[in-house]
Amino acid sequence: MANATGGLYVGTLTDATRARVLIEPRDLTSHAVCFGMTGSGKTGLCLVLLEEIARAGVPAILIDPKGDIGNLFLAFPELRPQDFEPWVNPDDARREGLEVGAFAAKKASEWQAGLRECGLGPGDVRAMRDAVDFAVFTPGSESATPVDVIGALRAPAGGDIEARRDLVSGTASGLLALVGIDADPIRSREHILLANLLDHAWSAGRDLDLPSLINGVIRPPMDRLGVFPVDTFFPEKDRMSLAMALNGVLAAPGFAAWLRGVPLDPAAFLKSARGKPQVSLFSIAHLSDAERMFFVTILLQRVVAWMRRQPGTTELRALVYFDETFGYLPPHPADPPSKAPILTLLKQARAFGVGALLATQNPVDLDYKALTNAGTWFLGRLQTERDKDRVLEGLRTASAIADPANLSGTISSLPPRTFVLHRAKSDRPVVFKSRFAMSYLRGPLTQAELGKLQGSVAMPATSPPSPTTVAPTTPADVEPAGFSAVVPPVPAGFVSRHLSRRATFGPELRRRFETAFRPRSGDRVLYVPALYGVARVLYDEESMDLVFEETVDKLVFPATEDLPKWDAGTAGIQDGDLLSSAEGEARYAPLPRRLQTVKAVTELQRDFVDFLFRTRTLKTWVNRGLKLTSRLDETEETFRTRCQEAAHAKTADEAAALRDRYERDADRLKRKIEKEAADLDRAEADRSARKREELLSAGETIFGFLLGRRSSRALSQAATKRRMTERAGDKAVEAKSEIEALKAGLTNLSEKLEDEVHAIESRWLAEAAKVQPFEVRLEKNDIRVTSFGVLWIPVTAWA
Repeated sequence: MANATGGLYVGTLTDATRARVLIEPRDLTSHAVCFGMTGSGKTGLCLVLLEEIARAGVPAILIDPKGDIGNLFLAFPELRPQDFEPWVNPDDARREGLEVGAFAAKKASEWQAGLRECGLGPGDVRAMRDAVDFAVFTPGSESATPVDVIGALRAPAGGDIEARRDLVSGTASGLLALVGIDADPIRSREHILLANLLDHAWSAGRDLDLPSLINGVIRPPMDRLGVFPVDTFFPEKDRMSLAMALNGVLAAPGFAAWLRGVPLDPAAFLKSARGKPQVSLFSIAHLSDAERMFFVTILLQRVVAWMRRQPGTTELRALVYFDETFGYLPPHPADPPSKAPILTLLKQARAFGVGALLATQNPVDLDYKALTNAGTWFLGRLQTERDKDRVLEGLRTASAIADPANLSGTISSLPPRTFVLHRAKSDRPVVFKSRFAMSYLRGPLTQAELGKLQGSVAMPATSPPSPTTVAPTTPADVEPAGFSAVVPPVPAGFVSRHLSRRATFGPELRRRFETAFRPRSGDRVLYVPALYGVARVLYDEESMDLVFEETVDKLVFPATEDLPKWDAGTAGIQDGDLLSSAEGEARYAPLPRRLQTVKAVTELQRDFVDFLFRTRTLKTWVNRGLKLTSRLDETEETFRTRCQEAAHAKTADEAAALRDRYERDADRLKRKIEKEAADLDRAEADRSARKREELLSAGETIFGFLLGRRSSRALSQAATKRRMTERAGDKAVEAKSEIEALKAGLTNLSEKLEDEVHAIESRWLAEAAKVQPFEVRLEKNDIRVTSFGVLWIPVTAWA
């Protein structure tokens, strides 16, 4: 499976040989990890690896939580400006003062030169594009090819009991994560019930869908769970709450995209309809955290089940790549649903020829067991000592390494695009620079842009199913009893508004609203009351110089006699969707008694304020050493990057002041060296003159002896001149010695400066890593109610 170079060409050594670094594809069956802080070039290296995997004809499943890996599809064999132009960022062109066309031409030229420098060209790009088919999938969205995830409730193929049980557990965990339940497979009633329902059907070879699973929650097909009757272990009232939560997900309009698309079948993702190996990209950046966890868990459980049906091999059959694994494979004791299938792949996939490549910025974010199962390590620059310590400890456990202390220093000083490569079969890591990517590294792609990258998998020709609810609804042609044609009056001082039938609102309200009711088209509308409150809340934390105000709206729906039960999430209703009158011919449900008097509604308003006071907090990130607080729209990752930038700025400022002081000391030493050099020149000149006088005096003395004129005076003069010559020589030697000492001092000064600058950098980078969560809580006087009363919800229409 290796390409024409004899292996996966990932870069060149940084030593004098500049030899190519080649990875055997089969080495990746023992898995690989890639670490590197922001700016290290980690994403570029991973794209290079994926390019080589494609060029080798190896199929792959790529999970992309951030949107960067779609760049793999921007590989243009002709490398023409017009190929780049649709994909360049106009803002980047504008920042460089160029038109989009000129900027595209510049990028095309850069890519031609970069590939040429690496010994690659258009032929290599074309070979990569021809070796495999590419496909883009967007679960939960129709931007590219959607995926029928709920179809994953079909009974798995094969009779492997262990594989089926793993799939049962993973599917139950994923579904519960989708509705916001963090379930322990051993202790959670919800998980145990769903797992039993899935296993009951699948062991009999029966497929399930979400509606049938919800009905199974309400009326389980088994009498007991363990030794207890079902109703004792999980009472009917509590099961109904779980059923309502699952039904709310199913009924939400946005969930329709999860019900249509290609089946969740790893075999189809790894081989295209044309029979070629396929690289399948799953972009999940558009999903919520719960939806991402749900999809990743279900997908990887299906991959594990497919893997176990394959015959054994020592060659690389397929690769699973997971970009930015933060939160999906955390250290013990955290145990999200995605963790089990990832660990299963790392422990068992080698025997089946399936490799895993995991990438993340911070090694401390990964479970220790995951690190020790990796045979190939790509290490870019790491930002904290904890990250380096985790890497070194993992390497010591996974394989023997020589001189770990030296490796730690190497990792700290790596420039961008430079990595340490360690392989289990070698105890000596090598340092290399990643090659130029064949793909255009544009940066994260939008949903619309992903649609342009549509791959070779076609949508099945099936009509999308309609959302299904379990809760009964009023027949469309019957006006329910008790409704009135006149809107019931609301107590004075409180609002009465109608929700538009075309309203848009937040996902929490949407799921709760559509669990029990569904608006339909028509001229005559049924309205039911909801308790609705809007408030302006002010977060003011003087110690952090933080002031932020936001509008919060909450709903109790439907409004019943046991008010209030405020929804945890924000309703998110837009002002334009709050109408003063009904749309069409209206019928109104009666108001509960607690909404009919001023006193009762005033008490509810006080309860609204109390609820906000108890539950509403502003979650931020703080770095006290750098005196930084995260912005309101800033993620932890972005805030950490800003802390690193601030640390670099602090380092630069301190280093500049330090260099000024050292330069003054260095200038003083240089002036002394110049003075000593002048003294040396004078001493050398004096010694030469004294030597000549000594030689002349000696000649005169010898000549006098030859003529028979012996003189003690002449001998004394000769001796004196000899001593003066020696003293002049001693001064020259002393001057030379002083110059050497001063030069050594200058060298020591430079080395000391480097050490102190490095210490400053390490200190500030350590401060940058000290990011802590911080919650700003409200005071009662920080909450100002701006609207409170009844919101009439259109629940259905009749013909």
